[in-house]
Amino acid sequence: MKRVAFLLLFLLVILPAKLAAQRDLFFVDDTETVSQAAIIDAAQPLLERDACIGVYVMVGGGEGDLLDNLQTDDMLDESGNLKDEAIIIYISIDPDRHEIRYGDKWRPALENFDHPPLPVYLENRNYELAVTSTLSSINFSIVAHEQQDTTWQLYLIVAAAVIGVVFGFARMFYFVMRGILKLGRSVTD
Repeated sequence: MKRVAFLLLFLLVILPAKLAAQRDLFFVDDTETVSQAAIIDAAQPLLERDACIGVYVMVGGGEGDLLDNLQTDDMLDESGNLKDEAIIIYISIDPDRHEIRYGDKWRPALENFDHPPLPVYLENRNYELAVTSTLSSINFSIVAHEQQDTTWQLYLIVAAAVIGVVFGFARMFYFVMRGILKLGRSVTD
C-alpha cells in the first residue's frame, strides 16, 4: 500500500511539472518521422530555463507557413516580433529550407551560435536527430554563456576578497607599528 501511495504522490508532483513544461513546447511534424517524446526530452533543459519552444518539421512550407505557425502558437508579440523567450527550429523539405530563430532573452548566448548538426543531419533526412541535436547545442551554448558570466562574477568576488585581505593586513601592520613606536617612545622617556 505504501508503494502505491508513494507512486501516486510521485505522479502528482512530477506529472503536472511535465505537463506545464509541454504547454511551452509546440511541435508539428508533417513527415511523421520525429518522435514527440524525443523532442520533449531534448527540450526539457530549455523549458526549465523558461524557454517557449516551437519545432516545425514541414513537408512543404516557407516563410508564410512559419509565420502562420508562430501566430497560431502565440509565439509572436503584439508588434509581430518573436517573443523574448521563444526558440524556433523550422525545417521545410520542399522547398529545402531550415532556420533557427530566438527571442531577445537568448540573444547574448546565441548571437554567435553555429548550428553545424542541423545541416549534416538534414542531408541524411534524419529530422529527429537534427532537431534533438540542435536543441542540445542551443542548451549547451546557453549554459556556456551563463558559466562565462558566472566566471567573471567569481573573479570580481575573489579580487574584492584579496583587496580586503591586503587592506586589512596593511591596516593591522600600521597599528602594530604604531604601537611599537609608542612603546619605544614611552620606554625611552
